[in-house]
Amino acid sequence: MSQYWLVVGPAEHWQVAFENGNIWGLQDTKKSWWERLAEGDGLVLYATRPIGGAVGLGRVRTKFKQDKPLWPKEVQRNEVLWPLRFEFDVDFCLPLDRWKDSKLVIDALRAVAQAGFQPLKESARDVALQAFEPLMRPLSVGTGDITGLHDDIKAKLVEMGEIQKFLAEAEYPMEATR
Repeated sequence: MSQYWLVVGPAEHWQVAFENGNIWGLQDTKKSWWERLAEGDGLVLYATRPIGGAVGLGRVRTKFKQDKPLWPKEVQRNEVLWPLRFEFDVDFCLPLDRWKDSKLVIDALRAVAQAGFQPLKESARDVALQAFEPLMRPLSVGTGDITGLHDDIKAKLVEMGEIQKFLAEAEYPMEATR
């Protein structure tokens, strides 16, 4: 299994990352880990306070250095604070408006999240992946021939959304429906 990384940041930074094509940045102090980061490596997305929990999973697409400010603090100062960037695909992410109530509090991650971006040990990776597994299972819609077609169409729509770098989900809960 590929290396997994804990990607830690405030909710505002995650929102900016998602709005800008799923881009994350690291300070120069994390250069040795950024250099180890490889295409296809897994990511556990972790939002800091006030959220305080894991909110998604992803995969590294590519990495690059950037000299243009992106996050609000960088724009305000007109200075790049997180130049070591990488683009990622989202495998699963809770809707932003549900992060506070639905985040996954995983003790194995909470203990190390304070150190910020870092490689995950196998044990922490396995615990995180197991915690997300029930959330990633497709909801059963019913039985019969229409179910297969319905699931195929949902899968195609999710694939199209991911290609366009949207946070695509097969189904989205809304009040008493999906």
